[in-house]
Amino acid sequence: MQDRLQQVETQLVTEIARCRSRLLRNYDDEVLHELRVAIRTLRALLPLRQPKARDRALRRRWRQMAKLTDAARDLDVLADLLAGLQPQHPQLAALRSAAAREHRVVVAELSRRRWQGLLQATRQRPEQKKGTTSKRFVRRRQKLQRQLRRQLPRLSPASSSAAWHRLRLTIKRLRYLQEAGALLAQPPAPAGQLKKLQTLLGELHDLDNLQQQLDCDTGLATLISPRRAALLQNIADILPALPTLA
Repeated sequence: MQDRLQQVETQLVTEIARCRSRLLRNYDDEVLHELRVAIRTLRALLPLRQPKARDRALRRRWRQMAKLTDAARDLDVLADLLAGLQPQHPQLAALRSAAAREHRVVVAELSRRRWQGLLQATRQRPEQKKGTTSKRFVRRRQKLQRQLRRQLPRLSPASSSAAWHRLRLTIKRLRYLQEAGALLAQPPAPAGQLKKLQTLLGELHDLDNLQQQLDCDTGLATLISPRRAALLQNIADILPALPTLA
C-alpha cells in the first residue's frame, strides 16, 4: 500500500501526464499553466524524500523539465503586458512571433521519450520510512522561513530587480511547499497573504523583464514607471507583516 507521499506524487504525475497529452494534441496556454503548477507542486514534494542518489537525480531532471516551459510562459506574459501598455508598439508582433516559436519548442520537447521515462521513474519510487516525510516537511519549511527572514531586512523600494526576484522565488517555494503540505495533511502554517505577495512580485518581475527585453524606450518607460511604483507600494504594505504570515 502506498504511503501518503507516494499517493500525492502519483496523483501529480497523473495530472502532468494528462496535461502533456492535451498539449501534444492541441497547444493551449491554460493547459501549459496547469502543467507548470503540477510540476511545481511535485517539485515541492521531492525534497521531502530522504536524499538518496536516485532522488537527487529525479529532482535535477524535473528542474530541467520545468525550465523547458519557462520561455513560452514568459513571452506570452510579456506580449500580453506590452499589448496592454502600448497596443501599437512596434515590437509587439516580434514578441508574439517569438512566443509562437516557443510554443512549438514546448510541444517538440513534450513529445520526446524522456518525459515518459521520467513519469515512470517518479511513479516507481519506494515507500518512505514512517514519520520521515513529516520531519523533512517541517525542516524544509523552517529553512525557507529562515531565508525569508534574512532577505526582508535588506529590502526597500530602491532595491534591485534581482533582490526582489530572489524574494519572489523564496515566497514561491514556500507557498508551493505549504500547498503540497496540505495535500499531505501536514499542519499548515498561516498562509496569510503569501499568494497575493507572490502575485505582486511576479507582476513586478514581468515589468522589469519587459524593460530589459525591449531596452525600454522613453514612451514605454513613462507608462511602466508609475505602474512599477504602485506595485512597490503594495508590496511594501505587506512586507512588515510577512514574518508572521509565513
